[in-house]
Amino acid sequence: MHKIIIACACNDAYSPYCGTMITSVFCNNREENIEVNILTSDIGEDNKTKFGVLASDYNQVINIVHVNPDLFKDVPLKSGNSNLSQEAYYRLLLPEILPKVQKVLYLDCDLVVRVNLRELWETDIEGSAFACVKDRNDIIKERVKALGYSQMDSYFNSGVTLMNLEFLRNFGFSQKAFTFISTKRHLLKYVDQCVINAVCHGYFRELPIKWNMTVPFFMKLPPVVEEQRENLERYISNPFIIHYTTEYKPWFKECKHPYKSEYWKYQQLSPWHHYPMQEFHGFKKLIHHYVKSTIKYILGKFGDKRFVWRDLALDDNK
Repeated sequence: MHKIIIACACNDAYSPYCGTMITSVFCNNREENIEVNILTSDIGEDNKTKFGVLASDYNQVINIVHVNPDLFKDVPLKSGNSNLSQEAYYRLLLPEILPKVQKVLYLDCDLVVRVNLRELWETDIEGSAFACVKDRNDIIKERVKALGYSQMDSYFNSGVTLMNLEFLRNFGFSQKAFTFISTKRHLLKYVDQCVINAVCHGYFRELPIKWNMTVPFFMKLPPVVEEQRENLERYISNPFIIHYTTEYKPWFKECKHPYKSEYWKYQQLSPWHHYPMQEFHGFKKLIHHYVKSTIKYILGKFGDKRFVWRDLALDDNK
């Protein structure tokens, strides 16, 4: 079988979370030949060693790919979101970074993979730039209007993205992406994700929701596009990929995600297993967190199911 080629991006501080994500991939793809390319400009020797141990433990390949940070020194980041750094933009250069590769599966670091990826890897993307899951319906409406293209082209969450690198090279994607950043930076609410959607709208292949289950989809009233609702109910207790979007990540004590323990299962199997759970640091952040949480709690008590977690029992019989 053909090798599954994965890419992700992180800095030194995010290495434990990236390592946990990769551990989840390796654990559930033992029979596959996996190559992971970590795009970075800042990973220390200790974490490089741990990535080497992780690759050796599963007899897989992890490449540390250095990216010149000066190319991204002026990119805009979402104000107040500490989970974002310039590494989020590194994927825009993947067509050039991997010049001989036809396609790559890009994965955000704040997720865990619970299944074999062969089905996703073999998705037909002929004639498409990307294959992704549609984002929540309110974000779709707002972003499509702001970015100025047809609602028919929708808006996709790029946390799990099968990228057709051959198509993107022929399309001149990287140059178009940087041109968009320099001329439309005020539109980049979700940074690189907005760039990808704006530059390549109309060239997306939609993936089933099971491949990218983001935080809002686990609420009692999930803001999912209607055609995905049936599949959401089918996979809500057995998500293929759990994506911990929002700033309250599973490595924070304040996180209330119903599948928080799924992250820690893989973290404990990784070379970063000794890393403790963290607190959401910073006085302003804590105040913002508790105010926001209290408002959502009150709204939930008054029947607003958008802010109430579903009661779920994770299906371990994948």
